[in-house]
Amino acid sequence: MSLWKRICHGILSAAKNAGERLRASRGVKLLLRCWDKIKGQPIGLAIFVSFIMNLALEMLGRHSVLGGITYLVLHPFMFLMNMLIILLTMCISLFVPKKTFALMTASVVWLSLGVINFIVLGFRTTPLSAIDFEVIKSAVDVIPAYMSMGEIIALLIAVIAVLAALVWCWMHTGKLKSAYKAAGLFCLGTGLGVVTLMGLTLNTEVFATDFRNLPRAYRDYGFAYCFTASMMENGINKPMDYSKEAVNSLLNRLNSVGDGEGEQTPNVIVVQLESFFDLNLMKGVEFSQNPIPNFTALKEQYSTGKVKVPALGGGTANTEFEMLTG
Repeated sequence: MSLWKRICHGILSAAKNAGERLRASRGVKLLLRCWDKIKGQPIGLAIFVSFIMNLALEMLGRHSVLGGITYLVLHPFMFLMNMLIILLTMCISLFVPKKTFALMTASVVWLSLGVINFIVLGFRTTPLSAIDFEVIKSAVDVIPAYMSMGEIIALLIAVIAVLAALVWCWMHTGKLKSAYKAAGLFCLGTGLGVVTLMGLTLNTEVFATDFRNLPRAYRDYGFAYCFTASMMENGINKPMDYSKEAVNSLLNRLNSVGDGEGEQTPNVIVVQLESFFDLNLMKGVEFSQNPIPNFTALKEQYSTGKVKVPALGGGTANTEFEMLTG
């Protein structure tokens, strides 16, 4: 037997043994019994898969199986909110003939996001957000700096295996008749549930949409909610007084000033330092004296203000370059 065949045989044997041990575990047996009872019920199956996906996402995001279970037990309301968001994406399976394939595809998408988040958190403290996919071109160039060639090859093999599994699922799963009325009512109810819970949580400040601390937000509010919110945050809102006339007025004012030739202009020094911030802005903290007197004096004597950037978490380096280059 060649070396390659021995390696493949060893991998298959190890996978088979691991699968048998996993199947024999108490938790998997319980899940299989639940599966047998609901596998013929599309709505029940969608709910079941959404629950499992949400639990898996929280385990991956916390790098802990126990952490995901603890989140479910201690924060059931937030867990339900995230589960409903996932369930909305699973509802597409209720309207197509190949329901199992649709469920598997949606599950692969969510699970892939969870695995990517798991890997990302191994290299940085900021979890995965939608902005990371906008800068994917620059991320590809630095992958060799974070992953070895063996890890890259293993990742490619895993991607190919997942795609092969989806193709197999498409070819071998049967078609089921759709109950469009019941499916439509269920999707409507799920959507209303998400909107209602969102309204209640935002009004009571249980949830938030403006994340000042991204790692804490993912830990408190859950992966599905935070990642979905990051997709909705697509830039800075247009100011109320923004218009073509206002911009032209500003342009005319700048033109009337002139180009400043012959005038002495100041040197503008920009220091971008994430390890420094105005300690006087901390809430609930009192100081016996100003901890940053020089910085405060500069703010009082010269122009000052705050800047809001259209990125949070990954991709903020782009906004720093934009700040420096104008």
